[in-house]
Amino acid sequence: MDERQTKTRGWRRLLSLTVVVLSVPALGLWVHLTVGWPRLLTPWIGLTVADYGVLFLGMAIAYLARAARLFDFFRDTVARAPFGLLRLSLLHNLSNHLLPMRTGEAAFPLLMKRYFGVSFADAGLSLVWLRVLDLAALTLLASTVIARGSPLGPLTQALALTLALGSAAALLLLPWAVHLLPAAFDGGRTQRLIHAIASNLPRGSAAYARAVLLTLVAWAAKGFALLWLALQFTALSASTAAVGVAAGELSSVLPIHGLAGSGTYEGAMVAALVAVGAEHDVALLAAVNVHLFLLGTAFALGVSALLLPRPPSPAKPDRVS
Repeated sequence: MDERQTKTRGWRRLLSLTVVVLSVPALGLWVHLTVGWPRLLTPWIGLTVADYGVLFLGMAIAYLARAARLFDFFRDTVARAPFGLLRLSLLHNLSNHLLPMRTGEAAFPLLMKRYFGVSFADAGLSLVWLRVLDLAALTLLASTVIARGSPLGPLTQALALTLALGSAAALLLLPWAVHLLPAAFDGGRTQRLIHAIASNLPRGSAAYARAVLLTLVAWAAKGFALLWLALQFTALSASTAAVGVAAGELSSVLPIHGLAGSGTYEGAMVAALVAVGAEHDVALLAAVNVHLFLLGTAFALGVSALLLPRPPSPAKPDRVS
C-alpha cells in the first residue's frame, strides 16, 4: 500500500469516527427539539413494581441464556469458573453496547485469552458462529412477528413469512452445509480457513440444538421485555410495537452502528414504527426509552460483573465443544 492509499484510508477512518461520535449529541438535540427530554423521561415514574419485575425477569432470562450458551460452547475449558464466564459475558455485552462499529466484539477473544487461555483464533471463530446464530434466530423471530400480526399488509407479511422460513432452514441446515463446504476447494489457504471455521461449530447435533435453543430463548425473552416497555410508554398496539422492537434489535446486530448504538437503533425503530402507522413523536418516545433501558441494563450489569470472581489462572488454550 503506497503513502497516498494510507493517507486516504486514515482520513476515511477519521471521518467515520467523527460521524459516530457526533451521533450522540445529534440524537440528544433531535430528541430535545421533537419530543423534549422531560416528556420522554416522565413515563418512567409511572411504571409499577410489577412492570419493573417483568422487565427484570425478561432481561435476566436473556442474559442467563446467553451465558449458558457460552458455557455450553466452551464447557470443559470454563467449567472450573462459571462465575468468571458470567463476568466475561457481561463485560463483553457492555463493550458491545458502548463501543461503535462492532469494535466491542474484540473484548470477547481478549477476555477469553486472559481468563481461560483460549487462543484468539478459536475464540474469534467461535464468536463468528455465535453471531451467525444470533442473526438467524433474531431474523426468524422478527420476521415471524411481522408475518403474524403486522399492519404492513399481505405482501409484506408474505415476504416476512418467506424470510422466517428461510431463517429456520438456515438454522437447521447450517452444520450440514458447513461440513460439506471444504470439499468444494482443492487445498490451499481457503480450504484450511473453512476447515478451521467448521471445527469451531458445536460438535454433535445435541450441542448444536442446545446452542440454537438457548439463542432463541435469549432473543425471545429480551424481545418480550422490550415490547412490554414500549407498551407501557405508548398506546401502540402490540403488533405495531413489536415491529419497531424487531427493527431496533436487527439494527444492533448489523456490522455498523453508532457510539452506544445512538442514532442507528432509534433510527431503525422509528422508521419501522412510522412505516406501520405510528406518529413520529410516539415512535421516538418509544425508541429512545427502549434504547435507554438497554444501555442502562448493560451498564448496570457490566459494572456489577466486576464484583464477580475472576478465574484463578488461565487454562490451556484448547478448543472444546
